Amino acid sequence: MGTPVKLAVDDADPLPGGRPVQALIFLVSPEDSARLHLTMLAALAERVDQEGFLDDWRAARSEQELKEALLHIERFFSLRIGDTGPTVELAGSEIRKISFVRGALIALVHRGGHVLIPTGRMRLEAGDRLTIVGDARAIRQLRKRFGGH
Repeated sequence: MGTPVKLAVDDADPLPGGRPVQALIFLVSPEDSARLHLTMLAALAERVDQEGFLDDWRAARSEQELKEALLHIERFFSLRIGDTGPTVELAGSEIRKISFVRGALIALVHRGGHVLIPTGRMRLEAGDRLTIVGDARAIRQLRKRFGGH
C-alpha cells in the first residue's frame, strides 16, 4: 500500500539509525483559517504522540484504516470482531439485537474488502471491522469494554 516517494532535500539529516520515513502529512487549509489549521495540527500531533499510534499506523492495510489510525478521536471507535476475546460475543448477532451503550451507533461495517451500510437485520461476522461513532462518554465505555480491538 502507498506510493514510495524519493525526496531530494539538500542538507537534510537522515533519521536516527537510518530509519525510513513512515509518512508525510500535508495539511492544507484556507488562508483565512489559521486557527482551524493550528487546531488540526495540534490534534494530529497529540494523536501521533499517543501510545499505540505507531502500531495502528503500521497495521493499516487500506486507506480507510490509515484514516482511522490517524483520526482516532474520542467520538470514533474502530472495532474488529474476532473469533476469540471480548468481541466474540458479537459474531453471529443481528445488529438490532446487540446491547450497545446509549449514545453510540455502528456507522459502517467493513467486510471482505467492502464497506457496508449496516441495517438492523445485518448479522455481524468474525473478521468484520465496525466503524462506531458516538458521544465521548459512549466511546469511552466501548473502549473500556472491548479494549483496542
